[in-house]
Amino acid sequence: MLQYYKPNKSVKGSAASFSLNSKKGNVFISVIKQVSYNEERHIGGFKGGKQANIQLDQFEIGALIDCIDSGRNFKGIHKSDKFTTTISFSEYIKEDKHLGYGLSIYRQGDNPDDKDSWLIGFKFGEAVVLKKWLEFALTHIFTADYSVDKKKNDEYFKNKQDKPTTNEPVANEPAASEEADSGGGGELDDIDF
Repeated sequence: MLQYYKPNKSVKGSAASFSLNSKKGNVFISVIKQVSYNEERHIGGFKGGKQANIQLDQFEIGALIDCIDSGRNFKGIHKSDKFTTTISFSEYIKEDKHLGYGLSIYRQGDNPDDKDSWLIGFKFGEAVVLKKWLEFALTHIFTADYSVDKKKNDEYFKNKQDKPTTNEPVANEPAASEEADSGGGGELDDIDF
C-alpha cells in the first residue's frame, strides 16, 4: 500500500492510499477529506472525513504512468447505481510553472445537491514514487494473470496426455495424409483478420 497525507492549515487537504488487488487486476484508490488541523503539532486530522473509493483497471493505471512520463492528462468516468465519478490526473501548473501533478475526483449523485470532490497534489519526487509503485502493481497483475494462464494450460495438457491415443483419425479431423495434401497452413487460414 502507498499512502499520501496532505493536510493544510485551511483544513482543505486530503489523504490518499493506493492498494493492489493482483487477483482482480486492479488498483484501488481511497481518498479522504481533512476534517481538522492541530496548529500546535502541525498535523491534520482525517478521521470521519468524507471518503471516496475508486477502482482502476490496467489501462487506467497505464494512463497515470503516461501522464507522469509525458504530461498527457488522464480523465476517466466511472458510473455506479448511486454515483457518477470523474477521475482526473494531470500536471499541476501554477503561474506557468510545472509544480507537480494533481489527482482530482469529482462525485455526483442522482440528486444535484449530492456532490463532492477531492484533490491531492504530488510533488515531483512523490510522483516518481507513485509511478514506480504503479509499475510494480502492473507487474504483479501481469504475474498473477500469467500464473492463472499457466495453471490452466498445464491442466489442459495434463488432461490431454491422460486420454488414450489411437492411430485412427478423430471424426471431423482429416487423416494425416489428407492434411499433408491440403496445402493449408492450419486453422488460422480460415479466419479473416
